[in-house]
Amino acid sequence: MPLQIEIPEINELSKKQDVIIEMLNSGIIGKDEILTTEKVAEILALSTQTICQMARSGELPGKKIAEKWRFSRRLIEQWIRGERTEEKIDK
Repeated sequence: MPLQIEIPEINELSKKQDVIIEMLNSGIIGKDEILTTEKVAEILALSTQTICQMARSGELPGKKIAEKWRFSRRLIEQWIRGERTEEKIDK
């Protein structure tokens, strides 16, 4: 029986890798830029706290990765224009 050792840092990296692979497969990465909370706050002229609240409530399309919100520039631009999209980023 192979020995399995749990290493927290490796487990966290594995989770991040899974999210990145999911984002690549869904087309989120590779087709547009991924934005930080700070960058979205700058674009929308709102506080980072407001951006996080809007993302948590589902009003703003975003994805939490390693406890930090990330946003698709393309989806944020669509949101600004008021366009509805079938595409969503899971919370």
